[in-house]
Amino acid sequence: MGKKRKVDAMRAPAAGAAEPQVLSAFAAAKARQLKDATSVSSAGTHQTSGGREDPALRPPDEDPQVEQAIYESASEDGQHEVEQEKAGSGVSSYKLSTWKPAKDNVHKASKDNLVITLDPGEYVTFLGQYDLRVHSGSVEVCGAVLRTDSRSVRVIAPANHPLPKITCTLETESRIELTSCWNNLEGLAVLSPLCRRIWPKALSFSGNVSATLFQQIHQVSFYYIADSNDSPLRILKPLDIASQWQELSENLTRPNAQSRPRSILVCGAATHAKSTFCRVLVNRFLTSKPTAQLTACLIDLESSLPEFSPAGQLSLVQIRTPILGPPFTHPFTDSTTGYRTLKAHSITSLSPKEDPEHYLACAADLIDHYQLEVLPRFPQCPLIIKYPGWSRSAGQELMKRLISSMPLTNIVSTDDLPITNLTDHIPHHSISSSTPSTTPAPLLSTKDLRTLQELSYFHQADPLNGHLQWDTRNINNRTRETLDLRFASDDCQLLGCMMLGQQPTDEFYWTVLDGSLVGIVLVEDATYAEELCGLTQRTQEHGLPYFPCDETALTHPPDPRRSRLLGHGICTSIDAAAHTLKLQTPVRLAVLVTMQEVAETGIARIVLVKGNLEAPGWAYLEATLPDRHGEVLVDEETAARHAEEDRYIAQQLGSEFGRQAVGFDQDCTPWLSELSVGRGTAKIREEV
Repeated sequence: MGKKRKVDAMRAPAAGAAEPQVLSAFAAAKARQLKDATSVSSAGTHQTSGGREDPALRPPDEDPQVEQAIYESASEDGQHEVEQEKAGSGVSSYKLSTWKPAKDNVHKASKDNLVITLDPGEYVTFLGQYDLRVHSGSVEVCGAVLRTDSRSVRVIAPANHPLPKITCTLETESRIELTSCWNNLEGLAVLSPLCRRIWPKALSFSGNVSATLFQQIHQVSFYYIADSNDSPLRILKPLDIASQWQELSENLTRPNAQSRPRSILVCGAATHAKSTFCRVLVNRFLTSKPTAQLTACLIDLESSLPEFSPAGQLSLVQIRTPILGPPFTHPFTDSTTGYRTLKAHSITSLSPKEDPEHYLACAADLIDHYQLEVLPRFPQCPLIIKYPGWSRSAGQELMKRLISSMPLTNIVSTDDLPITNLTDHIPHHSISSSTPSTTPAPLLSTKDLRTLQELSYFHQADPLNGHLQWDTRNINNRTRETLDLRFASDDCQLLGCMMLGQQPTDEFYWTVLDGSLVGIVLVEDATYAEELCGLTQRTQEHGLPYFPCDETALTHPPDPRRSRLLGHGICTSIDAAAHTLKLQTPVRLAVLVTMQEVAETGIARIVLVKGNLEAPGWAYLEATLPDRHGEVLVDEETAARHAEEDRYIAQQLGSEFGRQAVGFDQDCTPWLSELSVGRGTAKIREEV
């Protein structure tokens, strides 16, 4: 790898002289709705009354005192809430570690490194992020069995999710090494309250044994946790893998009598730990053989809470590294070494009930892609299919049709769903997902999990040493993630916009599209692109191409056999004069340009699909925050690649890509609302 260097983040004008940020009517309406949340969640994150920059807006790594102020600002209220939560759970404490530090089991404790020994059957839990390596013996983490010859793996354990345990699995002691790692994921705390009080530095650990393990504990990215009361500001919940789960995962990862690899469907209700069991099963597959370099595939059909993407997406993901973190820690997989999205489709809905036929078509295409593209290259690659929670009534009929089209070897149910009548010819297993009554309630709601996943997805940066990094700058000031799509009739990159479900009239089309979350779909077949081009119309005011409803008052989504999802974006503005639509998206513009070059006919192939997903309210609130200065860590290879891509894109698109992005452009639409931030409050002024 090349040498690392720090690149200054984009700097905004001084706070006192900054121009007011501008939101379109759609975004401003959402800002009004969430204004109360802004005043609460962003307390201490706006400018001071004198126009000076608030220290809380500086990056967390600039000053330890500032960092402490950011992360420990809610001490009294937070502790009161946790005390009420503990009282309601009926439990005072429960154990997260049986290992206790002593002179004979702690071999090294430097400022960023820890080497310890675990006795047989002993387990230990750490909060935070760390790279884990086994020097001798064997340990198990979330179903993954790590041995002496295993490579180091990254474990990300925030306090808002259950914490994984490191358990010694052999009859002899195991020596492990933990190394601190930094990826700026902690910095998201300045953007959203969902990311606060979840990392070691954000919590109060007075009297914790970690203070005796490390001389400079503020430089360590992980803390040792003995029991749930180690932090008075948050309940810490353990990730307990039931013995029934362990036995079943071991049985399913053994070679079967059939010549083909395992193909396992995991189903159950939304709150019955399907995702956790899928991670355990994938991790067991990847580490079942000591010396082999294994791979596994996951078809994620649960669009409400996907493992590797924002909501509304179905995807086929190839996995090479154990999944040792919650979904928001690995939101995008095309550019990392451990995970790779092979193909994806967008249903732009939280449930298949919106369009069951399209859902089945997308699932069938992902299965075909696995059989035709993956199995010839990896003949023993197992497949795990995660089915959504809609499995009763009409959902059971959908499951029956899906099962009949899949070459399944096993079915696992995490609830009491009667699947025996659906799978007479397929072995099925029922496992319990019930938890002890002493276990506290879930730490985040389903909506919070989706918001956290979107926030992480749109703030990801380029990987460093194969691991994702995060950029904590304001979403409006992330220039490289701004994508301009031209839609002029003689110079068109955008084939059209598509709204599934209820569609507005021509005059309100952009009003509804503005500020919404869309799927960026690539039409792969040139003939099909020509067919779609013939169906488009243009709005009278902006000339924006769109797909109107047919005679049945419906808009049909793109054919999944001839298209694929590239990623997600947020429509931020439209320039009618330049015939340009602006998107904020982590999908690199160079990838879009490269894929469009496949078209020899010259017809655009990008379709923006909007469905019934929730509006990204977190982005509207974030756009009201004043800009702050920060740094993004990149290596020289990445910086050189960025420069080359910028030159290539500027040449291909005939525009300067390096210019400053304007997230919500005040000159683009006539129905503007202006939102300015001053004296710690958000004020909205309507334009007449």
